[in-house]
Amino acid sequence: MGKNVVPTISWSDERSFEFCFEGVEQESIVAVSTHGNRYAKDDFMKGYNELLLKIKPCAIICYGKPFPEMQGNVVAIPYNHREGCEV
Repeated sequence: MGKNVVPTISWSDERSFEFCFEGVEQESIVAVSTHGNRYAKDDFMKGYNELLLKIKPCAIICYGKPFPEMQGNVVAIPYNHREGCEV
């Protein structure tokens, strides 16, 4: 239909790494969310680093505040107006 879609990538633990990146084009733009991951940062970063290895995205849209360790071309989108997004 001619629509561009940005896939949102999510994972649970390392067992999901074998399938959660399937069907996503190499060097594409992807989206992730740090919302709800503040207390699971280590697990989030394991999956994030695997995403970088398997997809090599050209840009990563991050819904929520990125962790300082997140490498790559990260574009942050705040999830509430107190974090810099005008309502």
